[in-house]
Amino acid sequence: MKKVAVATVRGGGADQVSPVFGRCQTFTLIKVEDGEVKGEEVINNEFASAERGAGIQAVGLVARKKAEAIIAGSFGPNVFSICGQSDIKPFVASGMTASEAAKAYEKGDLEPVSEAEAGGPAQIPPPGIGGVQPGGGAGRGRGGRGFGGGRGVGQRGQF
Repeated sequence: MKKVAVATVRGGGADQVSPVFGRCQTFTLIKVEDGEVKGEEVINNEFASAERGAGIQAVGLVARKKAEAIIAGSFGPNVFSICGQSDIKPFVASGMTASEAAKAYEKGDLEPVSEAEAGGPAQIPPPGIGGVQPGGGAGRGRGGRGFGGGRGVGQRGQF
């Protein structure tokens, strides 16, 4: 029997796989054997709103629940070092329910994701690219007495 932690939005086998791992709202732990779901448990992701390290802490959470694999739409790059230490393998799935993803994993239909395939940190394009332009704020401060330099990044359009 295999135990898989699937990142979900609301939780449960009928819920869709979350597009993100570390900041998903719930994990649906699914026990699957011979293509059949033998049990499931929904746990809240207490790290979904963590300031930093949500993915790393989430791996620890599912490792304590003895999951052998994690499934989500995507993973941050820092998840992989913890996965290696915890003997948990990450897999990407999208457009399916948590139960379908767990069954696909058990059948060997999902490919493990390597660190090289993971998305890196969010990149801000250089000024003038993708609608981001240098800011021109005056930085007046509180009550007009401040000395702020107005060095912020302004935005034009969407990127």
